[in-house]
Amino acid sequence: MPASLPPKAADEHGAQKEFRLALLVLLLALIVTLLPDGAQTPMASFLRGTVLRPFLAMQESLVASRNRAVEVSILQERIDSLTARAVARTTVEAENRLLRGLLDLSGELGPGWRAVRVLRPGTSDSRSTLLVDAGTDDGIALRAPLITREGLAGVIREALPEQSVGMDWSHPDFRASAMTLDGLWFGLVESRAGPFREADRLILLGVPFNAPVDSGTVVVTSGLGVLPRGIPIGRVRAVADSMGGWQKSYWLDPFVEPGSVTHALVALEGTAVSDDVTGTWTEAELLQAQERAARLRLLDDSLRVALDSIRGLEDALRAYTAPDTTGGGRP
Repeated sequence: MPASLPPKAADEHGAQKEFRLALLVLLLALIVTLLPDGAQTPMASFLRGTVLRPFLAMQESLVASRNRAVEVSILQERIDSLTARAVARTTVEAENRLLRGLLDLSGELGPGWRAVRVLRPGTSDSRSTLLVDAGTDDGIALRAPLITREGLAGVIREALPEQSVGMDWSHPDFRASAMTLDGLWFGLVESRAGPFREADRLILLGVPFNAPVDSGTVVVTSGLGVLPRGIPIGRVRAVADSMGGWQKSYWLDPFVEPGSVTHALVALEGTAVSDDVTGTWTEAELLQAQERAARLRLLDDSLRVALDSIRGLEDALRAYTAPDTTGGGRP
């Protein structure tokens, strides 16, 4: 048994073999062209069935592979198009849901609030900064609250004639006087930065040591500062610290995800201090954005199932009341 050739020698041997086969095919083609007309057809058929058969099979395989590649490319384009449509539809549905929520909230709050669009500067040193497309000419004042359907998103830091600059709750300067939803315990909410944006948290400070504040307790604005009373801030997660046996601080899970805020309501001048919005959010509506979206999807699914059931009953009723053409009558 001959020893195996080195890779380089094997490649050279294969190239020489292919070259010899190509010469053989070329020689056979020349021979066929030199034959008389009556002998060319039988000889060509013989060569196609013997010597040229592997080459013809290879050509058919290449053509088939090329056709499959084209079909796969067309199919991939269709999949990409459908995916893009699905993503666009999901985005539009999410934005419509957000705008409907703000419209409902605006109707409940009254005329002292204005719908605004919120933009991000996009620089690394201003990740907690918001740009609002309304200013003092529209009645926006300093420290006016920015809220979404979920609750407090931030406040206005600088009010200019045609636009304003705000900060969301993750800003290190954010402060809000707060209380538990039942109005029994008060404190101050501040921001605590995490190692990355999603790890930013809120902390409730200054709660009496013996206050029975359990995990899951809802915290809202107290109305003691410049913010109206009753705007949802977050839920108590756990005790953060006990200071000398006379005060406690608690970590909060915020209702509003700051990075997702694109539209909001801002209080007009004179609204922030005078209004009490405690009754705007029922306890069942105190949800984070992803919880609200999940609940809406569940509701949509339930309505879809109910609609399918109604259609099935209608079809059964039409079938039962249709004229009997068999002559056998109905039971």
